[in-house]
Amino acid sequence: MIALFYHDFALDTLTVGDGFAMFPDSGRRETESQNAPEHKRADIIGHFDASKFGHLINEALVTATVTVAGIEFDAHFWQEGENRYHDDMKIKFADHEQSHYFPYDIAVNGVLLDKLQQTYDKDADENTFELTFTIEDLSSAHQEANLDNNRMTITVPYSLYDHDQPDDSWLEEHNITNPLTSSVDTSSKSSSPSYAPVKEPQGLSGLVSTSDTLWAFEIFSNTYGDKSKVAIVPSFVSWVLLQSKNGGLAWATAGGSFDLYMFDHSLDLFSAGASGIANGADGTASYSMNVSLLGNSLIKESETVSALDESYGYDWEEEQKLFSTTFTIAIVPVSVSAGIKGSVGVNTDLKYEGLQFSIGGDVLTASLDAYATAGIDLLVASGGIGVDFLIISDTLSATAYVDISKALSDSEIGYGIDVSNHMKAIEGEFYLWVKYPGYKFCCSFPTKTATKTLYNTGALYDKTWQMINYSDSFKF
Repeated sequence: MIALFYHDFALDTLTVGDGFAMFPDSGRRETESQNAPEHKRADIIGHFDASKFGHLINEALVTATVTVAGIEFDAHFWQEGENRYHDDMKIKFADHEQSHYFPYDIAVNGVLLDKLQQTYDKDADENTFELTFTIEDLSSAHQEANLDNNRMTITVPYSLYDHDQPDDSWLEEHNITNPLTSSVDTSSKSSSPSYAPVKEPQGLSGLVSTSDTLWAFEIFSNTYGDKSKVAIVPSFVSWVLLQSKNGGLAWATAGGSFDLYMFDHSLDLFSAGASGIANGADGTASYSMNVSLLGNSLIKESETVSALDESYGYDWEEEQKLFSTTFTIAIVPVSVSAGIKGSVGVNTDLKYEGLQFSIGGDVLTASLDAYATAGIDLLVASGGIGVDFLIISDTLSATAYVDISKALSDSEIGYGIDVSNHMKAIEGEFYLWVKYPGYKFCCSFPTKTATKTLYNTGALYDKTWQMINYSDSFKF
C-alpha cells in the first residue's frame, strides 16, 4: 500500500550499560531453558535512541538478537507492568520529532548462557558477542518510507564471573572487615565490622561451604539511565557468614547505596548499611550502623555488647541543586541547572540476645525526582524547561538472623537471610524548549519553537525480586 504521508522510524544509537556485559560462569545457573527466562535478574541493561518522522504513527515493536560465534539467539525484554520477560517490547514515541531515549532490560535463557560460557576464552584479550536491535512498524494502514534504518548491530565485550569467596585484598578495597582473619576484640570498638557498598556493575550471588565455614551472599550493581543525561547506579550487598572456630562466629550484613549521574558528572547520593558479628566464645556481639547523604555522615555507630536492642531511623526530604550544563537548541544556548527532590531513609532493627543476632527492616528506601531550571543568555529568545521525571523509587528490605546458642553443645549454627528489592527507575519526561525569531532576507516571519527532549520514557525498570533467601542450620 502506498503511504499517503511521510512516515519513518529510525534507530539512532544503541548502548549497553557501561560498555560491557557480565554473565555467571559454568555451573552457577541452569543452561537448558529455551524460552523467556523465569528469573527476574537482568543480564544486559542499556538504552537506545530512536527517532520517528510523521505525526500519525507513534508505536513500534522492538526485537533483539544475540549472536555468539556466528549463531543467533533471541533476546528477551522485561515487560513493564507484566512482571515477566517476553520476546519483544513495545515502544511509544512522543510528538517531538527528534531522537528519543528508550531503556531496556534483557535476560538470557539457559541455552544462550551455555553458548556464552562455552565460547568464552579466558586467555583471549577480549571476548565479544553481537547485539542486534530491530524496530518493526505495527501499522497495517501505512508503510515506512525507509526500512534500512530500522536495524542496528553493536559488538559487546563480555566476561564471566565466578562466586569464589573474596580474599582480604577485595575486602580491604571495599572497606569491609573480614571476620575470618580478624578476631573480635571485646575491649575495642574499632574492631567492629564496617560497610561500604560495592561499585562494580555486576551481579554476584552464591553459597560457599567448607568444613568449618558457610557463606551465603548477594552483590548487585547496575547503571540505569544515560550518564550524559541522567542516570542512577544502585549498589546492594547482603550476606551471612558462619564459622565454627572458638565456639562459633556469625556475621550478617545488609546495605546499599545510590550514585547519581547528571550531564556526565557524578555524586555519591546516599548509602546505608548495618552489620554485626556474634561471638559464641564470650557471648558478645560487635555491630555497626552507617548512613551517609551527599557525602555527609548522618549515622556512624559501632559497639561491642553482650545485649542489644536498637532501632535506627533517618528520613531526609528536601531539594538539592547538584549539576549544571549548557545545551544548544537550534542556534540558542540554554543554561540548565538540575538536581533532586524527594526523600531517602533507613529504618532498621539490630537485636542480640541469648546468642541470637538479627538485622531486620527497610535497610534503604528512596524516592527521588529530578528538577531543573533553564536560562537563556540571548535577549532575542525565550525558553524554559519541562520536568516530570522520576529518577528512582527503591526499597531494599532485609531480614537476617544467626543463632549460635547450640554451637558448643551440638556443633550447630542456625541462620536465615531474606533480602528483597523493589525498584522503579528512570521514568517520565525531561525536555527543554526555546522560542526564537527567524529571519529570511530582510523580513521577519513568525516565531519558531524548538525542543530538546532529554528523556521521555516509561519505567521499564519496575520490578520486585528476591535477591537472596536462605534458611538452614550449619553442622560442623
